[in-house]
Amino acid sequence: KIADRHDMALMTCKECSKEHSDSAKVCPHCGFNRQKQVGVIGIIAVLFFGYWVYSCNSRPSSPLQNYDAKVDKAIKAIAEPVAGTAPPPPSWSPWESTDDVTGKIEKSVSIRSNESVDLHFPYGPNIFARLVIRKHPRYGKDVIISLDKGQILCHSYDPCTLNVRFDSNPPIRVSASPPSDGKSDTVFLSGFDRIVSNIKKSETMLVELPLYQDGNRTWTFNVKDFDPSWVDQGKVAPQKPKEKWRCTNSAGHVYDVTQRPLDDKCELINE
Repeated sequence: KIADRHDMALMTCKECSKEHSDSAKVCPHCGFNRQKQVGVIGIIAVLFFGYWVYSCNSRPSSPLQNYDAKVDKAIKAIAEPVAGTAPPPPSWSPWESTDDVTGKIEKSVSIRSNESVDLHFPYGPNIFARLVIRKHPRYGKDVIISLDKGQILCHSYDPCTLNVRFDSNPPIRVSASPPSDGKSDTVFLSGFDRIVSNIKKSETMLVELPLYQDGNRTWTFNVKDFDPSWVDQGKVAPQKPKEKWRCTNSAGHVYDVTQRPLDDKCELINE
């Protein structure tokens, strides 16, 4: 028995500081469970690793262009395909709403790309792009490209330049910048009139986007059925001529005004 005891390896209990066999799962002196402690440490390590992975996949953002929640409605105007079925053929989807601030009409039209692109985790396969053409009463005219998911490498401090090609013509270089809310899956293309002019006379529009971890990828849009009237603000209605009134006050003084006062006697004198 003495020989067996010398052959046995001893360890110090972390709870009571007394020695016991390293093969003992529980300290015979205080009952401390050594294996249970290892299990708790393992769980904490797994949780910490999961948080680290989530933090690494967070996407940076930076503001620049005017962008509001209503653009999302225009982008999502095209019905999403049902899982397990082929998506419907892309077609233009006009959309309009009233701007809450000015009370004027905002008009947009959007179309889904012909094909999807497979991107790396966490964005996944079958990522479509959408082309949006918008006329806003406050923000003006915009051409917008938006992805279902993804991170376009285009920042306020480092705007990007995109290759855009219409039909089989040589590509043109178009500068782009991100929206003001920092969405990294959306960019605004400069040169509205130039782009819309090319869309009117083309059948296809190809856009190349620089993506995080995926390099430069391209999406093609079938633009041949674009109708400019969808975003046309229309002609300005002729203004009604201002009324002109000749009034006499209580002192007998006669004067002409364009807005009739309440207290004096007036007559309309313009035709």
